[in-house]
Amino acid sequence: MKTAIRIFKVWFLFASMIGFSLFILEESSQVATFSVFMSSKNSDMTMMMRAAELMEVNNTLMNHINNWIGWTNPFGYFAYRQYVKAQSLYANVIYYQILSQQPELLEGKAIELDFMPKQRINGILSNGRIQVLTNVDQLIPLHIKGTVINGKIIQDSYDPRNSPIDSLHSDRDG
Repeated sequence: MKTAIRIFKVWFLFASMIGFSLFILEESSQVATFSVFMSSKNSDMTMMMRAAELMEVNNTLMNHINNWIGWTNPFGYFAYRQYVKAQSLYANVIYYQILSQQPELLEGKAIELDFMPKQRINGILSNGRIQVLTNVDQLIPLHIKGTVINGKIIQDSYDPRNSPIDSLHSDRDG
């Protein structure tokens, strides 16, 4: 019985140490999230960019730690896996806002987004704010992967989208 208690104590301490590390990274991302709210009130896209970049770094670390050793605490593992997904989504929303307001800040950055074009002119799809240089001819919802060059996304690849979640976005920009 004493051996089982010792093993439990060691596991508990180890799982707590890993969980605490993930918690601190989560808190760092939340502080970055708060800075986005303040920056967006002032339309400060540079600060929003810095916050999104910090979130990406934190997410990468959290994902590696969680996948490498986070499984020692199954409850924490699944919770942090979902947190990383949600925070990645939020960072992408920030990049989308920056792209629509100050695309020059994203110059040379690889970007991935869901996009609903409203028009096609000279090989460029547009929704009114964001432009994508592509070989797609149809005005259909797309999942675009590309690089921002001169304020436009130069398409690397795309997937047509028909999922229910994407139909929710078809009446909005992007």
